[in-house]
Amino acid sequence: MVEYGHDEGQSITGRFAYRGNDILDLQGVYMFGDFTSGTIWGSFPNDSGGYMRRVLVKTDLSGVSFAEDDDGELYVVDLYGGRICWLAAAPGA
Repeated sequence: MVEYGHDEGQSITGRFAYRGNDILDLQGVYMFGDFTSGTIWGSFPNDSGGYMRRVLVKTDLSGVSFAEDDDGELYVVDLYGGRICWLAAAPGA
């Protein structure tokens, strides 16, 4: 189980396991965003058999959700801003 306090966000939304091939380090990682803060986390297995969350990116998106294409690549949806953003690795990552 992964959780966070209201000091970091208000509402977990858009849960997807990454199944794409563009970001190899994220394959199988459960990803989720916060509806109000725009932060996107990944949930990674830890050594004790549980999971730990790690911030992947802090965005200015409002109303974060996700969509997945036929190849398993993820798109971040900005529900209130009207944008769809392709999730890609940072240059040099």
